[in-house]
Amino acid sequence: MRGPRKSRTSFRPSLNENTLEERVVLSTGTSAHVSTLGRTVAAHARSQPTLSRRELNVAFRDQLRAAQAQLKQFMNTQLGVLFANGTPSASQLAAFRDQITGAIDATAFRVSSQLALMPGATDRLVAQVQNNLLSNTGRGLTGRVNQLIVRLNGSPDRLLSALNRVSDAATIQNVGQTANFLRAAPINRLSIDLTTGQHIPVQQFMAQQVVSQFGNTLGSLATSFPNVANSAIFTNGTLSTDPAVQQAFANQLMSAISVATNQLGNNLAVFPNNLRLFPGTGTDILTPASHIFFGVSTTGTGTGTTTGTGTGTTTGTGFTNLMAALSSVPTTSTAFFPAVNTAFNNTFSNVASTLGNFFGFPSTMTSTATLPTGPFSSVFSPTFSTFGNGFNNGFGSGFLGFGTNQGGLNNFLASPLSNGFNAITTNQNLLLGFNPSGTGFTGFGGSSLTTGTGSTGIGGTGGVV
Repeated sequence: MRGPRKSRTSFRPSLNENTLEERVVLSTGTSAHVSTLGRTVAAHARSQPTLSRRELNVAFRDQLRAAQAQLKQFMNTQLGVLFANGTPSASQLAAFRDQITGAIDATAFRVSSQLALMPGATDRLVAQVQNNLLSNTGRGLTGRVNQLIVRLNGSPDRLLSALNRVSDAATIQNVGQTANFLRAAPINRLSIDLTTGQHIPVQQFMAQQVVSQFGNTLGSLATSFPNVANSAIFTNGTLSTDPAVQQAFANQLMSAISVATNQLGNNLAVFPNNLRLFPGTGTDILTPASHIFFGVSTTGTGTGTTTGTGTGTTTGTGFTNLMAALSSVPTTSTAFFPAVNTAFNNTFSNVASTLGNFFGFPSTMTSTATLPTGPFSSVFSPTFSTFGNGFNNGFGSGFLGFGTNQGGLNNFLASPLSNGFNAITTNQNLLLGFNPSGTGFTGFGGSSLTTGTGSTGIGGTGGVV
């Protein structure tokens, strides 16, 4: 029997009785403009087919199984590494456990973002799925994995079989709970356009959630950026010219950006292409989105100021892509942070416009889109807000994995936990078509801070177009 409402797990804070991930951040116009625009959106939405519960169930079942397959592949690969040289040591087992924990965290991030697109899912379904994956008790996948590593670390075959078995069980549970939610939840009644209060098809509500989640995630990263950068690459207001310092922070930032692209790409993967739900169905939306972040590699030459010539890239005029914009920001602290903020704002505006065209939003709905400045929410429920010694809240910076951990390291890739998370998200990004590692971004202030050849060689402008 279902308990009273007040006893249920709350997934995240609320604002004006709407969970933060269910706020629409697409327009900053006047109230009259928003009202007129909302009516236009609602009228357009009513002309579209409605995504049925059965179709939603199939779509989410496929996504849950795909996430499980990638997690199992990672576990199997890491298990082979663990026993490559015989029986592992205690420290190797501990590192293996942390890597698997990070991979499960990444899986929870992916499926939580996807399920939270549905109306009414955050307080019920998402919290249940996170408990299934992240709980450190005998009921959660993380807890079961930890127990198995302790019990079966002397037998790789038995451990592999057991890991696959508990992973299968968690996915079966997640698929079943999603099906139960879709049978019982009033998702059509809850599919409301928040600017007008009018009912819209569920897929249109979910489309607005894709943009809202992306804005929340990128806005949180942009807001966290100054604090992390000040501690990592600035000394008394002066940007470090040490290539090692620049590279370490560039790696950290690229990993944080990959979190945003991972969420965006996986959220878009929820919508079945064969149903033609949106005007852009059948077109490639991920490639232009990837170009807004990372650009298209080109080559050019320029004269270096310190060590001769090298191969660089051309950027053209105006905003080209996030990596090119970041690599060429001014190096003084007074100009650096406003330029970085502008780069993030342009990225959000361009991605929102691209998504708007795909989903069929009126152009006026995204032409004024601005990057949110808060309040922000984590995709993880309060129950798991401190997993990974603060990894979830950016070690205090406010963005997932972006900051300085308790060991004093400010590189996202430094800890085994982060390695597991990053390995899963990186692999997924490559499958989705996002390739951050191919950009050659190594630091700020143009290519004068780097040496060698490639997309950021001396004399070029850095980044890609």
